[in-house]
Parts: sequence; structure tokens; C-alpha cells
Amino acid sequence: MMVPAALDLAVAMGPVIGCGGPRGVFRPSNGGLAVLGQIVADISGSTFAVAASRLVLDPLGMTDSTFPVALGAETVTGYELTIDGVFKPVPPLVPVLQAVGGLWSTAADLLRLAVGWRQLLPGDLARQALTPQASAGGQPTVGQPAEAVMGLGWLLLPGQGIAIAAGAVPGFTTCLLTGTRAQHVHLTFTNRLIPLDRITQPVQRLWGA
Repeated sequence: MMVPAALDLAVAMGPVIGCGGPRGVFRPSNGGLAVLGQIVADISGSTFAVAASRLVLDPLGMTDSTFPVALGAETVTGYELTIDGVFKPVPPLVPVLQAVGGLWSTAADLLRLAVGWRQLLPGDLARQALTPQASAGGQPTVGQPAEAVMGLGWLLLPGQGIAIAAGAVPGFTTCLLTGTRAQHVHLTFTNRLIPLDRITQPVQRLWGA
């Protein structure tokens, strides 16, 4: 399946992207991620994928993580469960807005990210990433506990020392937990679009104890 390497944000979403809600409240938004990705591209003078590779993937040795324009036979198959209880393959998608689900990775590479991301930032900025910046408004989404607040890029569980990065696309769900005080890392990968609460909540209770 071939797709354009990247799609201009204004072409995809128009010249204006709406933003509702009060200031100081975080709501997950693919449109917001697309805008952040465009800012990275504008400042770096390259595509988001090139900037992310240079600034994050390459320094951390994430050699199996890419922003593909096509998916090969080695790609894991995602599934959905039909009303008849049958697992049905989900055609893999390659988002043309690279900052919104465009990264395809492996468990080993995401663990490298969880362990090494702090070394990519100045110390003060790394601390700010794990400092509450906004409350989470609206209904919780994939991997977002109701009590979570937002740091810089991480969902945080106040008082528990846990940071969360999670997401989902048709056929796949991912949730990465990392300890903000201790070097704990827990990664859940599924090739179904399902809630992960039964897996992640026991880990959160254990770490928060």
C-alpha cells in the first residue's frame, strides 16, 4: 500500500484548526498533535519524520522505528472481533500526517525511548516534562486514567510517580508506563483495539503503593 510521504497540514485540515475549551485544560486531540508536528517541521526546516529521526530515533538507537510510506510483509497484523466472535484482520494504515500515528515501532525500541528520553533534553526541561502543566478535561481516552494530569508530552498520575504515553489506531493499542521517581518501565502492545485497564491498573497500583 503506497501513500504520500507526508501531506501538507493546510491541505489535510484547512487553514484554520479550531480549539475549544478553557485554558489550562488538556484534551487529547489529533489535530493538536498535527499542529505540533507542523511547528517541529517549520522550525527544523525538514519534515516531521526527518526531525524526529535526527533528534530522537537516531540518538537512542531506535533503528527499527520508522515513518513508512508503505508497509511490508513483516508488519504485524491487527485484528478486530466481529459480532460473531471471529477475529477479522484490519488493513494496516499509514497516516499521512506523520506526527499523528505515523511512527511504526517495536517493543524493544519503545523501551529504549522510555529509558533514554531524559538524556535528549536539558535537565530543567526533562523535569518540566514530568511536572503537571494542565488538568485533563473531558472523557478519559485510551490509557488515560480519570485522575491524570498533563505534563509536557506525558500523562501523569499525581502522587503515584507514574507517567503514561498511550495511543491506538484500528487494529492496535499501545500503553507505555514509566516511573517518574524510579526506573520502572512497563509496555503493553496488542494487535487489537481494546481497553488495557485490566493490564495497566494492577501495575499502577503496585508502583503507586
